[in-house]
Amino acid sequence: MPLRAYTDFEEAEDRLAAGAQAPLLRAAMDDLPGREREALELRVLEDLSYEDVAERLGVSQGVARTYVSRALRAIRIRMQGVKP
Repeated sequence: MPLRAYTDFEEAEDRLAAGAQAPLLRAAMDDLPGREREALELRVLEDLSYEDVAERLGVSQGVARTYVSRALRAIRIRMQGVKP
């Protein structure tokens, strides 16, 4: 069974690719706390593994997953109601 964060990762990647929503999604990402934003950018935009994200941030993989999960949750809440 895939992890919930993996499903959210795919959703975030699809939304980043959507031209009309890109500015809204970028604004939502810019409003994230620094470590969460950095972790999400590394995971989604640079397509790094959680192991690599953790290494770049100097944290454990669990913490890296938590940062990404929190970032995706915040973006999902902010993007509710935005039409695809």
